[in-house]
Amino acid sequence: MKEIIPVKIPKNAFAFCKYTFALSLWASVLMKSQLLVSVVFVALILSVLLKVKKAPFVYIYTETIEKLRPGKSVLVDQNAVLFAHLVGGLIAGIGLILLLIGFEWIGWMTIGVLAILKTSGAFGKCGAMKLYSCLNNPEGQCCRFGKKVKERCE
Repeated sequence: MKEIIPVKIPKNAFAFCKYTFALSLWASVLMKSQLLVSVVFVALILSVLLKVKKAPFVYIYTETIEKLRPGKSVLVDQNAVLFAHLVGGLIAGIGLILLLIGFEWIGWMTIGVLAILKTSGAFGKCGAMKLYSCLNNPEGQCCRFGKKVKERCE
């Protein structure tokens, strides 16, 4: 069992981060923009390296809109967020490599799957954070997919 590392961040900054990733991925698929996929990839990897409070979209929101209109805060598990960003970064990286080496159909399918996963996570459904929580904490929230994975791991 991994230790939970609670981090307090503005609730709206966390929402901004989740929705911005999901919307950026959908926009990249719809516009077939490798540049936008690259931006998402870099932002996800920076989020892993800089941790939750300094993650690009959390930081941008906190230093702009949150200063003008402060809101409530939320506690998030830093390890779960890092896991979600790492998984997203890996999938985005794989999709980007596929696009760059000429496997466009498979690359865009990979980015499309990531867009679906990020949208699911943004709306509190079965995202990587819930999967991490399910697998690492006895009382973690599990979605249907997470329960099946956990049963196979035990």
